[in-house]
Amino acid sequence: MKILNLEQRSDEWLHFREGKISGSKAKEFGTPRTVLKSEWLELAEKLKIEIPLNQKGQPKNLTVQELKELIGESEVEKKECEVELGDAIYKLIAERIAKPINENDYVDRLGDRKYSAALRGEILEEEAREKVAQKLGKEIIEGRVWQSDINENIICSPDGEIASENGEITEALEIKCLDNWKQVRAFYEQQPPSEYKQQIIQYFAVNEKLEKLYFAMYSDSFALAPQLKLLIFELNRKDLEKEIQRAIYFEQSALALVEQEVEKLLF
Repeated sequence: MKILNLEQRSDEWLHFREGKISGSKAKEFGTPRTVLKSEWLELAEKLKIEIPLNQKGQPKNLTVQELKELIGESEVEKKECEVELGDAIYKLIAERIAKPINENDYVDRLGDRKYSAALRGEILEEEAREKVAQKLGKEIIEGRVWQSDINENIICSPDGEIASENGEITEALEIKCLDNWKQVRAFYEQQPPSEYKQQIIQYFAVNEKLEKLYFAMYSDSFALAPQLKLLIFELNRKDLEKEIQRAIYFEQSALALVEQEVEKLLF
């Protein structure tokens, strides 16, 4: 063990901790994972452990517990402590390769507003829209507010609109500027964060002409890994039809209930 003379909570101490497993992060790596039976069989084969034969001379269909007993406690422990890609790992990767998000980097663009993660997204939105337009080779204008023909209280505020030749908006853009680790996660999983699924669906629920939504994730923190700066995911109506209809049903039901209760309270 080495002892480093770093003042706790100093800038140097904070920087040193990035990308490392500290005491406060250790809880993310203390729970053994669930190992599938197929993995135990693969490990047994790798370790050249012979599976007992049944009366027909074929390998027995052992339970997971029986397989673990054959493999042995030490190897079982190592297997259960193997770590796979997940949020805790994405956070460590982000700390290694991304510049920390610092509100001081945006002070000249804040005006009289107080910094927040949402405001950072607003500041970077125009820059992101231009980069998406350049990468896609499309003309993208700033989005306006959309209001559904089904119900005027079902709306959407797109970050960008792409008009078709007949003037209908058949393609649109949603922009997110999130925490560094979420950018890393999306890069590895090659899909938008699941927490934005309903927001994606809303675009299609409001605009019945929309065929394609580009979900862009942009960050100004990845100078060392430029492939992570701009991620664009393409979502198509044909792949989401059932979810779109379900969203419309839910929202119509919710708004009908709101109208009913408002009427009771006002009359």
